[in-house]
Amino acid sequence: MGFHKKTIGILIGIAILLFITLGTTLNHPFSKFPKSIAAVPVSVAAVIEKPVDIRLELIGTIQSYATVVVHSQVEGPIVDIRFKEGQLVHQNDVLFVIDPKSYEAQLEHAKATLARDQAQLEKAEYDVNSYATLVKQGAVSDAEFQSFKATRDAALATVNADKADVDKAELFLNHTNIRAPITGITGEYLAQLGAVVKADDTALVVINQIQPIYVAFNVPENKLDDIKNIMKKHSVLVLVKPTNSTVAAEEGIIEFVNNTVDPSTGTIVMKALLNNKAGELVPGQFVNVSVVLKRIDNALVIPTRAIEKDNVGSSYIFIVNPDLSVVRSKIVAVPISDSESYVESGVKLNDRVVTDGQFQLMPGSLVEIENGN
Repeated sequence: MGFHKKTIGILIGIAILLFITLGTTLNHPFSKFPKSIAAVPVSVAAVIEKPVDIRLELIGTIQSYATVVVHSQVEGPIVDIRFKEGQLVHQNDVLFVIDPKSYEAQLEHAKATLARDQAQLEKAEYDVNSYATLVKQGAVSDAEFQSFKATRDAALATVNADKADVDKAELFLNHTNIRAPITGITGEYLAQLGAVVKADDTALVVINQIQPIYVAFNVPENKLDDIKNIMKKHSVLVLVKPTNSTVAAEEGIIEFVNNTVDPSTGTIVMKALLNNKAGELVPGQFVNVSVVLKRIDNALVIPTRAIEKDNVGSSYIFIVNPDLSVVRSKIVAVPISDSESYVESGVKLNDRVVTDGQFQLMPGSLVEIENGN
């Protein structure tokens, strides 16, 4: 009996506690819950309209416009080098000097021989003129006169040969100054001061012409017709920028389309010509290449960071309604820069799209705009 009284007492205590708790709850029915669903803090940006270029983004390699390996056209030791490795040289600048002494001596000898033979020619001319008068007077025979003419003609031929020897000797002497055949950047020395070079044999230096310069890139074959159709109407603009560079992109135009698609890669090689006025681009350099396929004057543009991907790879964004609820909109977007994308469908001008805080949203969520837009 005592046990039952104790049990009843406990039950009465529990009942009183429940009554007090329930009474408190009834007096303040929402004290343990928020008065409304919390809004999600987000940042937004308005859809804007502006002209944009639709581009094909590729990786390219810079190639020199022309490459020349400089050789000597005469034999002899190098006595002077007049440029630094990696220097910009201009066409006709003297690069190397071959010892000119032996060629100067050859020229002097050729000139002396010419002077001697010219004197003999002058005598032969005098004899012919003198005997021409005697022939008319009958003082000498015609056969004798023809002999003097033959001597004169032989002397004239000898003088002409001597003149050719002088020209040749002058040419060899001029070739002792080895000049740049093109304007470009020199490579490393392939022959050092004092080295004896052979004519048309020893390579001295390589020069790469970099103004203008080419960029070569591989284009997917499914874009080939698009580019060819553009080329029928106007030049295809290409923007080139070194990877990880902050300098402005260099503009060029496509000048070469290869005649074969590589079946192993499904791509075709194209080249664009660039002015490279600043000389920033060098052969062998990897660069980002943007091929401008078309220009849209009134494109709808949003920040790229507003775009999310679903589990099948489709793009979508959240648009903020006037009542601050959001709707999820599937879009078709094309990147136009590192920070912006052109939207082909799924938005309207001036729509407010969520740029930060999307991961907390679902269709119908309420938002609190933090950036004041």
